Amino acid sequence: MQISRDIIINRPRETVVKLFDYPENLDEWRDGFVRFTPLEGPVGLEGSTAEFVFRMGGFPVVMLETILERDLPDTFAASYVSGPITVLVTNTFTDLGDTTEWAVDSRYHIQGYMRTVFRLMPWLLARENDRILKAFKAFVERSSPPPMSSAA
Repeated sequence: MQISRDIIINRPRETVVKLFDYPENLDEWRDGFVRFTPLEGPVGLEGSTAEFVFRMGGFPVVMLETILERDLPDTFAASYVSGPITVLVTNTFTDLGDTTEWAVDSRYHIQGYMRTVFRLMPWLLARENDRILKAFKAFVERSSPPPMSSAA
């Protein structure tokens, strides 16, 4: 299953990518974020791994992140594995001047009974992706001042 979403963030790409690339910010915009623990390799670089823990529906969810591509400020791709679910996520940041388009392509590989659940209710994943994009947009826009208008 594949879900692609994009959103316009009213801040320059440099600001957006800087805030995206800082794991310590996750508690500001990811609901249920508990902790980020680097496991292998330099944090944030291709091939490195980390453990993310979130609380979802009252239960802890552990995800293993492996960074697949890091070509910031343009692209950041990683895989996330949690039990029977593997998600390959590609983030693309397009510079639009004073704004940034953030596009997220998520490819879900789901095994076991969860495959049936998400085939019957694919909107659950789409809704979660939309919620994440909107939360990050709100975080960026409240965390950084707007650019100065060139028209004066």
